[in-house]
Amino acid sequence: MARLYHASCSWLLKVGLLALLGVYGDAALLQPSPCEHMETVRVPVRGDASDAFQYKKIGVTYSGSSGEIYVGRSAYHGDVVSALRFLEVEVPRDSHIVSASVRLVDAHAGTVCCKGSDLAVLLRMEKTVDSTPLPQHHTPGWLLSSLAVTAATVWIPPATDTFNVTETPDLSAMVQSIVSLPGWASGNAMTLILDGEGEANDVDERVYYGSAVTFEQHRAILSIQFCRPRPPPAVQAEVAPVCPPAPPPCERCLPMSTMQASSASGSVAMADAAPRSITIALAIVAVATAAIVVVMVSTAVHRRGRVEDESSRRLTCHVDQQCGDSGI
Repeated sequence: MARLYHASCSWLLKVGLLALLGVYGDAALLQPSPCEHMETVRVPVRGDASDAFQYKKIGVTYSGSSGEIYVGRSAYHGDVVSALRFLEVEVPRDSHIVSASVRLVDAHAGTVCCKGSDLAVLLRMEKTVDSTPLPQHHTPGWLLSSLAVTAATVWIPPATDTFNVTETPDLSAMVQSIVSLPGWASGNAMTLILDGEGEANDVDERVYYGSAVTFEQHRAILSIQFCRPRPPPAVQAEVAPVCPPAPPPCERCLPMSTMQASSASGSVAMADAAPRSITIALAIVAVATAAIVVVMVSTAVHRRGRVEDESSRRLTCHVDQQCGDSGI
């Protein structure tokens, strides 16, 4: 019985509190999906020194006269690291990044390069809340090589013809790691770093447009698909019913119930006690019963006294023979 009582009490308390809060169904089903309304931003590289490439062997950074970058290993200069800086990336902090990639357009001319297949490129992003402005043309100092970067994704870029479009692999993990940094703000800049890691005899390379000074339609474009972060709920309620011990096996015992609800602002306690009217009524009945008993006992004692007096009188009259006309 006690187990059944507790089960029934818990169920009733949960139903009551859910009705009070206007909640229906399983609370887990009410959790929103991470993405309801996806948005997409497309940010091109601008023609304001937002692209650069550096020859690792000499540690000098350049910017192409046509706004191009080089990827891979040059036969003359060796390994190359290049960078593309995207300004005003309108993605709020802590957004959920669904996908991200960079569109690149082939910028090579002639047939002297860019047809080999033995080429691997490490794609990274500068790991900071607002990427570093790229150096101007012919700047020494290993600037691109010294930037703090995210984890890398290996990319094997295909050999394409001039003006053909190539898409990088998915970069969503990199972008997510940046927009989740404390201090990131919508409108800050991101920089993609392309680091060629060829073998000693590898002469494969690729050439892509960055800012594309004379071909704006061919500029590199960063595309990000994301969902804005959800605002925290104003109130989060948890059902925490607490049942009292099972009532003793008697008819007059009246169980009390306690229900507790916790919220973001504190806790609320509600208690229902046994009705006072019933207690008062029981007290009145007890007093009335006692009064009746007292009256009955008093009446019985009074009658017994009269009987004893009458018996005593008759006995006296009989002995003294003085009761002839007394009506006995």
